[in-house]
Amino acid sequence: MTMRLGGLSSGIDVQGMIDQMMRVERMKVDRYLQQEQRTQWRQEGLHDMTKSLANFLLDARKDFGLNQVTYTGQFRATNVDQFNWVKSARSSNTTAVTATANANAMQGTHQVQVKQLAEVARTNSLNLKDVQVGGEDLLKADGYTFNLSGEDTQNLEINGETFTVKAGDTVFTLVNQINRATDADGKSLGLSASYDREVGSLMISSRTTGANQKIDIGVGGLGSAIFEADDRNKTGKDAEITFNGLDVKRSTNNFSVYGINLNLKETTLVEGTTDEYATININVNTNVDGIVDKIKGFVDQYNGLLDLIGGKTSEAYHQSYAPLTDEQKLSMTERDIEQWEEKSKSGLLRNDETLTRMVQNMRGLLYEPVKNTTGTFNQITQIGITTGNFRDGGRLVIDEDKLREAIAADADGVMNLIFKTSDATDSKERSQNSGLFQRINDEIVIGMKDLVRRGGTGENASLYRSVQGNMLIDYVTKNSSRSLMDRELSTLNTRIAREEQALFRKEEAYWKRFTAMEKALSELNNQASWLGAHMGAM
Repeated sequence: MTMRLGGLSSGIDVQGMIDQMMRVERMKVDRYLQQEQRTQWRQEGLHDMTKSLANFLLDARKDFGLNQVTYTGQFRATNVDQFNWVKSARSSNTTAVTATANANAMQGTHQVQVKQLAEVARTNSLNLKDVQVGGEDLLKADGYTFNLSGEDTQNLEINGETFTVKAGDTVFTLVNQINRATDADGKSLGLSASYDREVGSLMISSRTTGANQKIDIGVGGLGSAIFEADDRNKTGKDAEITFNGLDVKRSTNNFSVYGINLNLKETTLVEGTTDEYATININVNTNVDGIVDKIKGFVDQYNGLLDLIGGKTSEAYHQSYAPLTDEQKLSMTERDIEQWEEKSKSGLLRNDETLTRMVQNMRGLLYEPVKNTTGTFNQITQIGITTGNFRDGGRLVIDEDKLREAIAADADGVMNLIFKTSDATDSKERSQNSGLFQRINDEIVIGMKDLVRRGGTGENASLYRSVQGNMLIDYVTKNSSRSLMDRELSTLNTRIAREEQALFRKEEAYWKRFTAMEKALSELNNQASWLGAHMGAM
């Protein structure tokens, strides 16, 4: 670095003069820095928009119950069968049975008799405080510590697994061992144990219900000492019902039969009898209100997304509000900076081609008839849904009366129009044969892929893969996980670094020249002083 002499001889404000000259030189770097900042803001805008698109799809799927999606984004046809909001089920005796219905449940009245509830396998020990082993109390006076000393142990075998207690252990030690027990493969034994100190009994049960659940207590060790013979072998029970005259057994009290989800609470045994059971009627009907609410909820979400996109693509762009330089910020208040940057960030996605194209395509796809539907309807307008004018950004409008009429007339047809799937591999054929939601989903995924290609994933790669498993395949394999904006920013960084080096060299050159001038003036001043001194002596 050049030794700097700042105007000692000339009286010139060298530092100020060089700063002023460098300010002009820095204008090119500042333009690059402003370009970099705008690119970063635009990239952040793309990240935010892509995330919003992903969340829209995931929220809509969750709300509808579309839980089965392939790696390539195809909805499985069985999704619709499992919808629990298309049909309603009403039990004539909710004390004994409550019910809901899936979309594939048959409408009408179904008759149910509950003969037996599913139960866990369960057993209770004797009062441990009264048990003696080898002539001595099993427990100490506190009622829970085993009466063992030295190296003494006691064993309890349950379902082939041995549990050991030693001196200092309590009944609660044994309880914890049973609750945490696993087999040789690390799989839980499925046992639950509890001890009531006041009652004094150890209760052991299976964690799940069903006739396949068992508790077998070994006769050795504590087994024969604390359990009666009849309590050492217990099994669970299956639920038993008749459904429209058919005998049905299940291992739990919550199960589905013919698309109707039953929750058994008590048997319907007629009081005073041993084998006579009352009949419960389960009435299944189309849930018109439920379907309308789901469709309205989705339309509201969809319109909200269009409003978000429309707001960004039509936002005013203020070219004169370039990003502030560090020097400019020094003379501004935080509020001034905030207001300026609000203008600077505005309109960065104005007329964005990806977003604009996506919205236009979705609007067209919603109006295009769905081929090979199984019901009455093949176009969205037939069920009372239309799009507003172009100025409304393609927002959907619902004629609720017409929608209700369509659902009442052919609910399955409405579901098929919205949720139909296609196995076609050709994208055009798949779109033509897909329901409206699959079309919207596919078009948004196409838009998301393009936004990622341009702006990258940010911190949301896992979110995007949850939308579609292969979402980022091309981004990773073809673009090496680097977006167009990543490359643009890398190029700008290189230019900025190069310009900063050039500025440093330029400033050094200025200082070198001014320092040389100061030295020369200093020498002249010295010579003038010497000459003046000699002239005065003559």
